[in-house]
Amino acid sequence: MLRSSFGGFAGLLVVSALSAGCLGGGDMVSDETGVATDELSSRAWESLAGAWVATTGPFQGLVITRTPEGQGRHFFADVDTGIRCVTTPCSSQAHLEGRVTAGSRNLTIRHPDRPSTESAPFYGTYAYTLNGSTLTLVQNSRIVARLRKVTSYCSDADQCAEEGLVTPRCVGGFQCVAAACRYRCGAPPPATCATTTCAPGTICMDGATGPTCITACATVRCAAGTTCVADSSGAHCVR
Repeated sequence: MLRSSFGGFAGLLVVSALSAGCLGGGDMVSDETGVATDELSSRAWESLAGAWVATTGPFQGLVITRTPEGQGRHFFADVDTGIRCVTTPCSSQAHLEGRVTAGSRNLTIRHPDRPSTESAPFYGTYAYTLNGSTLTLVQNSRIVARLRKVTSYCSDADQCAEEGLVTPRCVGGFQCVAAACRYRCGAPPPATCATTTCAPGTICMDGATGPTCITACATVRCAAGTTCVADSSGAHCVR
């Protein structure tokens, strides 16, 4: 799950109007109260299950799985928060995950605990309409997003399993390719430093057991009276 912080708030240049007053706080009455298990398997519910990608709006991808969670199903989504920064890290994207419940007119997405500040506005109740393969989400009489049905969507290969995708009869695994889940036959290539991202202030070293991230200062010798400091720009000696 994506974790983000506003500790670098001074680096924010523009913050979108997608705030709690615009999303997630709608005053509509949800018709999901008392949702029963048989309703969750109804034709209306089944039409919502699956992967959706955006045609308009902040929801880049939305997957409503068939995995039960409480009285609803598990879902995950990626959204554009509308935040634009001049420094990193930047919370312009957020990953949503939790429980979705749905009636015949409204659907509600909830976080299992407490969402991050930038993702909180996207949780809540949406009125929805289905027109063929197009899903439209509405709040306060305003269209928030339009999404189209696709075979799969993922921002990480670990998300493929919940989508019930067909697995070819070969040894292989799912990979995330162009925001979609693709199964590729054959043993996955071994991890190397070329495919490994290390945290700022660390560097990657290939070893017998695979790539390892170590502090950048481990490879630096500083002169007497100075000490090594590792940060996002690498390792350097300071007095």
